[in-house]
Amino acid sequence: MAACTYIDSYEGAMQVRRGRRVYPPDMTVYAIQHAFQGMSGLPEDRFVNTFHCVSALDPLEPDFTAAKDAIKLFYNPTSGTKISAYMSNAVRGIGRTVKIYDLSDPKPRAPVYEFVDSVVPWAASSSQPLPSECCVCLSYDAPKVSGLPQSRRRGRLFIGPLSIAALNGNTDPPQRPNTGLQDALNTAAGNLQDALAAANMPWVVYSPTSDDGTGAEGSTALVTRSWTDDAFDTQRRRGERPSAKRIGSWT
Repeated sequence: MAACTYIDSYEGAMQVRRGRRVYPPDMTVYAIQHAFQGMSGLPEDRFVNTFHCVSALDPLEPDFTAAKDAIKLFYNPTSGTKISAYMSNAVRGIGRTVKIYDLSDPKPRAPVYEFVDSVVPWAASSSQPLPSECCVCLSYDAPKVSGLPQSRRRGRLFIGPLSIAALNGNTDPPQRPNTGLQDALNTAAGNLQDALAAANMPWVVYSPTSDDGTGAEGSTALVTRSWTDDAFDTQRRRGERPSAKRIGSWT
């Protein structure tokens, strides 16, 4: 992963208040929504993660196409261990979408950029899939600052659906995530920050309930760290609905 040198390039556009950097009102906050389509093809059957970014209006414009490509490489880099190698074939050949929203637009917001792949452009793991609600949590945060709750400077992404390749292979319980997947997630997070910064859209933690002192609603803080733990997570809304019922009867 390249060194994170992009922070200095934004120094002139930042203000320092209460000992921290904040983005002034002339920087736009974007939400990048990435969704894998589930097997049913229904809109509610999707695996969604949202990344927040900021971009200065001057002198550089945000490169939405480069940001879209950065998200693709997050899951499926050109080299090294790939997150896609641990994912379920439930998303293989189904499709994915990338939508970018300007959070300063009024609700309901229309995307300022939209990209649709009719099929996922890489082969997910051919291993047996885990239940679709099973995932691994990738956490990330900005540096701690006195006087500010760290809970508003953290975020999480729930990576899934997964295959049995994501298991550590222990024959005795408990079954935990493969350390290769954990390392791939942290590497991907660092590379994503580099790629989004190059697109003039550095990755940030966005808190809609925290005032950053600029007068704008919400606050942003540059993501500088990520981590995963050795326990699986569950997103019940991602699970399949029952398709059949078997009834036992007795007298």
